[in-house]
Amino acid sequence: MEMLPKIMAAGAPAPAMNAQMMGDLLAYHDVEVLTGTKLVRIEDGKAIVEVDGAERTLEADTIVMAVGLKPRASMAAELQAAGQTVYVIGDERRVGTILTSVWDGFEVGNNI
Repeated sequence: MEMLPKIMAAGAPAPAMNAQMMGDLLAYHDVEVLTGTKLVRIEDGKAIVEVDGAERTLEADTIVMAVGLKPRASMAAELQAAGQTVYVIGDERRVGTILTSVWDGFEVGNNI
């Protein structure tokens, strides 16, 4: 279930091969993908969702929610004020993936 019109459309872009594999795996395992769908409530082993303005009930024994995140403030400003050199990378700079964090680290290391 995804609120956006397409799965894996928000946040840091997934590498093309990962996105394709996810779609292929979902199809292979006959997973119904509902896009443009909003979770309304959870009750008695059911997820009540809204699709195209209409409610639909989905039987569920497990519900996993993945929600957006925001970068979390750290001690960077405090350390900079104390005269330290600070490089802000990874989720401190912007929420992303392990790959975006590795790229950030590479860029900083390459430019020191």
